[in-house]
Amino acid sequence: MSRHPSLKFNFHASGHLLQWLEKEHAEIVDLLAEMAGSGQVELLAGGFYEPILAAIPGSDRRGQIRMYKRYLKKRFGVDPWGIWLTERVWESEIVDDLIASGIRYVVVDDRHFRVSGFDPEALHSYYLTEAEGKPLAVFPIDERLRYSIPFRPVDELSRYLEQLHRGNHEAAIYMDDGEKFGGWPGTHEWVYEKKWLQQFLDHLEARQGSFLETATFSDLLKRVPPKGICYLPNASYTEMEEWALPATKSLALESLKKRLSDAGEDTVYLRGGHWKNFLVKYPEANWMHKKMLLLSKMVRQRRRDLADFLYRAQCNDAYWHGVFGGLYLPHLRHAVWRNLAEVEKGLRKGEGLQIEIRDMDLDGHDELWAHSEHLSAVFKPSHGGQLKEYILFSTGVNYLATLSRRFEAYHGRRQSEGEEKAESGIASIHHLSRTAGEPPVFNYDRFERGSYLDHFFAYPLSLEDFKKSTFAELGDFCCRPFSFKVDRTRIAMRREGAIRYSDRTERRVDVVKEFSLSKRGSMEALYTLSNPGPEELRIGFGVEFNLSLPAINAQGGQIKAGGIEAPLGGEGSAIQVRRVDLFDWLSRARIELQWSLPADLHCFPVQTVSQSEEGFDAIPQELCLMPYWPVVLQPQGSWAVKIGWTPASTS
Repeated sequence: MSRHPSLKFNFHASGHLLQWLEKEHAEIVDLLAEMAGSGQVELLAGGFYEPILAAIPGSDRRGQIRMYKRYLKKRFGVDPWGIWLTERVWESEIVDDLIASGIRYVVVDDRHFRVSGFDPEALHSYYLTEAEGKPLAVFPIDERLRYSIPFRPVDELSRYLEQLHRGNHEAAIYMDDGEKFGGWPGTHEWVYEKKWLQQFLDHLEARQGSFLETATFSDLLKRVPPKGICYLPNASYTEMEEWALPATKSLALESLKKRLSDAGEDTVYLRGGHWKNFLVKYPEANWMHKKMLLLSKMVRQRRRDLADFLYRAQCNDAYWHGVFGGLYLPHLRHAVWRNLAEVEKGLRKGEGLQIEIRDMDLDGHDELWAHSEHLSAVFKPSHGGQLKEYILFSTGVNYLATLSRRFEAYHGRRQSEGEEKAESGIASIHHLSRTAGEPPVFNYDRFERGSYLDHFFAYPLSLEDFKKSTFAELGDFCCRPFSFKVDRTRIAMRREGAIRYSDRTERRVDVVKEFSLSKRGSMEALYTLSNPGPEELRIGFGVEFNLSLPAINAQGGQIKAGGIEAPLGGEGSAIQVRRVDLFDWLSRARIELQWSLPADLHCFPVQTVSQSEEGFDAIPQELCLMPYWPVVLQPQGSWAVKIGWTPASTS
């Protein structure tokens, strides 16, 4: 680009990427500064840590944008007019905050306009929207250009630009993701080795002064009047809205659109879900999001100096999942939790152990939030009394940053071998076949994965049935509501439930689990199973733990149980053991689980199957282990076991 000084460009990179480039490749930032100084490049701001602006509080929106603007002013000497809207997620509520932050324009997909009824032929310029009478310019990106650059031959693009010129349109508006220029499969060869980019820039340079010239967005604002006013609905790009739907609904929408498209119908008004539906689709994302909102409020009230860690935790990628990894990548979730841990560590300095009762995830049910200067632990009585969050501030790790195995739309989609070839050019990422050949084996979970999940089953239980979640769940306790009481540092939860055998007979069983917690993170759970009925009960009982250990993906840990030592990501069974030691050398932590009665033990890494640019990825998410016992309950009798949880540092 710098070798074509007569051509103008707009450029955006997230603030933390520019900071990284300054350290690792300063020559790139220096070149960008030269181009910005000469007026060849106009820099766009954004949320500094690239959040979905509509998903964070207004004060944080303004804070992140102003932080980015200060950075651009200091490093590049520019005061940006525009903003790149992360994932082009638009909600009208952000407009006032953009204007208050000194932003004059934003860039979105033309589809945002089309679903509002705008004629595609009227979208080759910009419009104005407003908040309380204050204007903001909105540029619609031409979808044809977005799907053609860099995938179509240059001469085809040239013909389209000439067509726009003949139609007396003011502009051909284009801005898109940089990874299409070398990062996506096939694009490096096409863009650089086969010289597509060189040919494209040469072509633009040669045509300047004839029927076109390149201009920045601010150039257009200064020289061309707006086309009119617009009010846009909540929207993102087409694929994002489809990914936000439940998997079966996404497949149904895909099928409907194909039928209508084959019949020659316009499908633009067939839309998927709202971006925030990812927080419904993935409870793990919702938990991160609601914890972030809660800590954001506390930072505003008590410790504004912790805002940078909070902003880092708002980076968007770990909160959603589409064709790329996102939420499915454990290191992204751990990065969010690490920054949230830093925020809470600062807020909790000097505190003793407290247990709060509050609805943290805004689902209408109370959680039990135990916290001190050393940890944050959350129990969810409405979901089986499970442990939902466990953060040690000394390591910055949430050891319950788990992910359940669930059906995704691409699991049910089979494509033919190879790519959908065009006559010329290359295929976009959305047209690459990534599921050709035999797919991997898919296993799905019946329950959200946490710890202290209570299972009743026919004893003995095979590792294979446990691993695949194919065993018959005879109890109605796992992820079902428990009543609770809190007394200072103790929690008692109870459920009067039932065992339902395969012959449809039913027996009542009461489960009480009482937790004693310490401010440093250790806890003891006393389980008591009671049989109020007149008949003897024989049943298998197990307590499931799922631990999201950073080392599970890096061969950086070890598990010890009953004289057996194995890598942290291994699987297996042991009999008559009383404890398990888990060593995670990446987080420099050890977690010891021990129980008062000898137990059989199953252990395996939970793997999800997701899709990336290259194909299917089987990713270990957490380590699942379960001690279990054959339990005999006499009439009016009970059975009890103590389970201890002790964390320690290995440094």
